[in-house]
Amino acid sequence: MFAPAFLLRAPAKPARVHSKPGLACLLVASLAFADGALGQTALEPDEGGVDFKIQGEYAGMVSGAGAMGAQVIALGSGKFKAVFFPGGLPGSLTGPSWNGKDRIEALGTLSDTITVFSGGGFSATLGASGTKFTGKTAKAESFSLDKVMRTSPTAGAPPTAGATVLFDGKNVSAWKDGTASMDARGLFKAEGTTEASGAITKTAYQSFHMHLEFRVPFMPTVSGQGRGNSGIYLQGRDELQILDSFGNTLENGADTMAAKRECGAFWEYFRPLVNAAYPPLSWQTYDIDFTAAQYDAAGKTQLAPATAVVLWNGVLVEDKPALVNATLLGTAAGPAPGPIRVQAYTPVFYRNIWISEGTAAVRPHRPQPLSAGARAQALKDLRLSLISGRQVLPGKRTAFSPYVVSQDPRSDSRPVSGLQPFSGANRAGAISY
Repeated sequence: MFAPAFLLRAPAKPARVHSKPGLACLLVASLAFADGALGQTALEPDEGGVDFKIQGEYAGMVSGAGAMGAQVIALGSGKFKAVFFPGGLPGSLTGPSWNGKDRIEALGTLSDTITVFSGGGFSATLGASGTKFTGKTAKAESFSLDKVMRTSPTAGAPPTAGATVLFDGKNVSAWKDGTASMDARGLFKAEGTTEASGAITKTAYQSFHMHLEFRVPFMPTVSGQGRGNSGIYLQGRDELQILDSFGNTLENGADTMAAKRECGAFWEYFRPLVNAAYPPLSWQTYDIDFTAAQYDAAGKTQLAPATAVVLWNGVLVEDKPALVNATLLGTAAGPAPGPIRVQAYTPVFYRNIWISEGTAAVRPHRPQPLSAGARAQALKDLRLSLISGRQVLPGKRTAFSPYVVSQDPRSDSRPVSGLQPFSGANRAGAISY
């Protein structure tokens, strides 16, 4: 049996020193592990309590002002932060999308069965069932938002021809003994007690295309780097960060490195282009096209740095940055192939991991955004659905061209996407896009 919600304690954490030459800096003070406690950690939705039901994503319409999305982040003990996104949710590939500049934050407190939010001129209420978010904007415009659950378009992607399966829910034989395990749910976990430990593949790789799916835990009482932290080291050198970045901004404050430590970042070198995070305990995807560095015949002089294209939940977040120096705790840059290492840190779980080797496997693909006409149609469809309460039938696309009916992506191992009514009696359903 897998563990219920529990109190975890973090392993002793070494000082994190930046690995760029001449830019060493201690980061311990910025981490959430100062007291060694991780707080409440739920590994399954039904362990998260009412706070988990309330947190998540919401989308709908503002009267007279178009679409709007909201992300509600649980802070523990009935406290929440809501971030409102005019235009729609960030990173949307199908439905209405955030305008990319305006975000309004409001704080909320649960009292009895109602969570009341205020901030940035907004006022809103959200029931304990976490299904309907209503209120007024700073301009006194009324809005009504429904709970939604997005699904990555690459969730459940099958291995390509000739690919090597690194994990498919059967065993961890592709990984060095003792570095990885599979739990009773058939999920993959990196083993170890320090940042430098973790799962390591038996095989070393040069250029490759890699697909993996991950799920960060629900840790409402923790913030920053303590919240669902892991990472994928490409060739054991360059760390692609994994973190519960749900609702976080990519604008730096006093900490000028903050955005380069979010999920989707190459740790402390390159921030993600978009925060494409889904809520904790949602299945999320990375699709990575990695091109190894090129060296002269003697293997001494680097002729071209390694580069990577990264899609996070189908959204382009890294577009061939030059990976000149290995990231923190990574193996030094060099001409030799290297393994994949999955960092062991907080309880992040994985499924459906596979890799295709060789330069021919690297796919410089890009997500295709909706045309202006298609996006306008999606907005019209959303508006009509909220007015009429209409929903599509299973497998139909009709006026809701981006949507189909599906199950809850957080608890199903199959590829899913779609639209389904969310209710207290059926928590597996939600409007998904």
